[in-house]
Amino acid sequence: MIVASIHYIIPLALILWLWAGKSRSKFIWSVKTLFVATYLILIYFIGFWGFASFYLRYSWFLFFALAGIFSYLKVRGVPFYTKEQAINWIWTSLESCLSIFFIYLITGAIGANQYDTKPVELSFPFKNGVYSPYWGGNGKASSFMNYHYLSSIHKGAKTNLSMKYAVDIEKLNNLGMSSKGFLPLELENYEIYQQEILSPCDGKVIEVVDGLRDEMPWSGNYPYNVGNHVGIIKGDVCVILGHMHPGSIPVKVGDSVKTGEVIGRVGSSGMADQPHIHIQAMKVSEGSIWAWEGVPIIFDGKNPVKNSLFFK
Repeated sequence: MIVASIHYIIPLALILWLWAGKSRSKFIWSVKTLFVATYLILIYFIGFWGFASFYLRYSWFLFFALAGIFSYLKVRGVPFYTKEQAINWIWTSLESCLSIFFIYLITGAIGANQYDTKPVELSFPFKNGVYSPYWGGNGKASSFMNYHYLSSIHKGAKTNLSMKYAVDIEKLNNLGMSSKGFLPLELENYEIYQQEILSPCDGKVIEVVDGLRDEMPWSGNYPYNVGNHVGIIKGDVCVILGHMHPGSIPVKVGDSVKTGEVIGRVGSSGMADQPHIHIQAMKVSEGSIWAWEGVPIIFDGKNPVKNSLFFK
C-alpha cells in the first residue's frame, strides 16, 4: 500500500489538485506548483520504478506540465499577491516547508552520483535486456538512493563500510516493470530470476558460497548475508556478486575467470526481498572481506546509480 501510494495515488492526487484547484493569487499558485513539482522530482530519483513502471516515471511529468499550463491559465488575470485568511497561510507555509525538505532530499540524490574515491571499471554482468539498479550510488550522500552504507542492519553486522557503494540490479520487462504483476510472491514472476550472470572482470576466484536456498519474495524469512556468492580478485580490488541461485555456480576457489564468462544465475538466496544481483567492490586488505573498504563501481563507463537504465 505504501509503494502504491507513493508512486500512484499521491502523484495523481497532487496533479488533479493542481489542475482543478483555484488560487486567489499567482503567489499561492507558485507555491502549490513548486510543491507538486518537487514531490515528482523527488520520487523520480528515489522511487522504486521497477515496481511501478518506468513508463509512469516519465509520464507523471507530462501530466504535471499539462496541469501546470491549465492551472496557470486560470490565474493569469489575478494579482501576484493578495491578503489571505490564516488557514490559507497555514497551508501555504506547510507546502513551502515540504518543498524545502524535498529539495534537500533531491540534492542528496543528485550527490549520490559523485564519489570521493576513484571507481573501479567493470563490465556489466548481464546481456539481452533492459536493467536498472534499484539501489546504487554513493550511500553516504543519500540513503534513499543507496541504503547499504547507512543501514542499521549493515552497521550492526559491521559490513556497511564494504557495502558503501554496493549495487542491487533488477531486469525490466516490456511494461517497464521488474515483474509480472505488482510485488508478486512467486520467484518465476521476476524478470531477472535465473538470468545468467557474467563475470564483470578478469580475475581469480577467492570465495564461493553455494547451496543456500532461494527465499520467497517479501517473506522476511531470510538469513543476514548475500546468500550464494562469488568473490573475484581484480588487481587490488575484490568484487563480490551475491544472491545467486543454488547449484548454479560453475566456478570454484582458485579458478581464473575472464570477463563475460558465466559464473552463475540470479536467485534470491540470503537477505533478498526479491530476485536480483548484489554487486560490491572493495579494496583488498587484511581480515574479513566484509570489513574491507568499499570502492565505487562504473559499468562500461556508466555510473550505476539508482534508477539508471542499462540497455543490453
